[in-house]
Amino acid sequence: MVDFGIAAAVAIIFFVTAHEAGHFLAAKATGMKATEFFFGFGPRIWSTKRGETEYGVKVLPLGGYVRIIGMNPLEEIPPEDMGRTYREKKFWEKSVVVLAGVGMNFLIAFLLFYGIVLLLLD
Repeated sequence: MVDFGIAAAVAIIFFVTAHEAGHFLAAKATGMKATEFFFGFGPRIWSTKRGETEYGVKVLPLGGYVRIIGMNPLEEIPPEDMGRTYREKKFWEKSVVVLAGVGMNFLIAFLLFYGIVLLLLD
C-alpha cells in the first residue's frame, strides 16, 4: 500500500518545482538570465550547474525559487549581462514571468481534471 505521507511529499515537491519551472521557462523565453533554480531554502544539499543556471535542492523544503538577475534593484549587474535583466525588460515581459507560475498551476489542474474525466468515462 502507498504511504500517503510520502505521496503527499512527492506531490508537493512536484507542484512547487512545476510552479517555479513556469517562472524559469518564461524568463528564458523573454531573454532574462536566470542564475539559480532551487527547491527549498537555506544551505544547499545538492546542486549542479548547467550553462548559466545552477539547479539544486536546499535543506528547508518550504518552497522554491528562481533567481533572475535584476529583480533586486540594489544588485550590481555585470556589463555583459546588461539587456538580460528583469528590470530592463518591458512591463508585459515582466508580467509574463510573474504570471507563468500561476499559469503552470492552472495547467497542472486542468491536466489532472482531464485525466480524471478520461478515467471516469472508461
